[in-house]
Amino acid sequence: MVKKILLFSALLLLILKTHAQTGLYCSAHVAQDEVSENSANIYDKSHLLLSLFENGEYNLVLSLSSGDHHSDKQLSFGSFTKVDKVLFLRDELFGFVMQMEVENDTCLKSTNGLSIMKGMPFLFSGTTTIPSYRYEGMKQFLFEDQYSTIDAGTTSNLAKGKYKDQPLGGYELDLFGDGRYEYNVAGFLISKGKWKKNNRLLVFYDDGMPLPYYASIDNSGNNIFLAIGNPRCFPLSISNVPFLNGFYSMKDSSEVTLHLHDGKYKLDFNSSESGIEHDNRISSGSYVVDSDIIIMHDDLLEYETRMRIVSRTELLFLGQDNNGLRYKSFYWSKPSKSMDQ
Repeated sequence: MVKKILLFSALLLLILKTHAQTGLYCSAHVAQDEVSENSANIYDKSHLLLSLFENGEYNLVLSLSSGDHHSDKQLSFGSFTKVDKVLFLRDELFGFVMQMEVENDTCLKSTNGLSIMKGMPFLFSGTTTIPSYRYEGMKQFLFEDQYSTIDAGTTSNLAKGKYKDQPLGGYELDLFGDGRYEYNVAGFLISKGKWKKNNRLLVFYDDGMPLPYYASIDNSGNNIFLAIGNPRCFPLSISNVPFLNGFYSMKDSSEVTLHLHDGKYKLDFNSSESGIEHDNRISSGSYVVDSDIIIMHDDLLEYETRMRIVSRTELLFLGQDNNGLRYKSFYWSKPSKSMDQ
């Protein structure tokens, strides 16, 4: 009976210790990394914002403002606990833990976390918080089949260098030959440390924390999917490819989807009746790129369809007026690692 009482007391103490003042905490000004290619983009305000929610969850974002333009780059989200005067933030996607010292009721100081947070004080600024963005299926996408022996050799010679999402996208991952890395978002150094490759995973050990986080590599070994600061998981590539591998949806409609990946394509019409989803294949086959035109060749009926590359994330259908698709725009919606997805 005594043991049960002691156990209950310990659990009650732990519950009491997990309580922390909820609301929004704002860091001091965050400076850009002058070495970054995107450091020329000047922001009027640049801060880290930490939201602590009443349900025990947190959200950490890099908040950027330039004139009338504002954007939040989500760096981490998950759950938090407070033990004595230490606040522990456990990332939901990767499981790493960041620590903050509770200096008083209105001030937190980062002691362990992503490089951008090192030694940074956060002051309480109010009860308005920023909800986290959760990309459905992100964890499965990042980690599924990462240790497949079939694909283990495809990325054995991963190129060193600078990986970017697109010329003006703002995501830069530098993999150096000495095993070091630097990761910039919008010209801000988010993380730096050591990296290593484990089959189709890149493992990053940030200098500011002991536990790693990860990025996945696609089958071709040309694209890296790094979710920190990039919650939609735009792929990073070392070459300036004209458009992104992945799934494209027609504007204002999710019924027609186009899947493009390394020379192969599938064009599907997705319908739903009585709660049952039906996938109807419109066309599938291979494609080649000629200047700003994608030429798709149907394997079954052997006809050609063309699309114009408007940008890395937008394509314009130029083919015959099959299924009312002519001159319809398709927009990138989510990444893919292979054609078999």
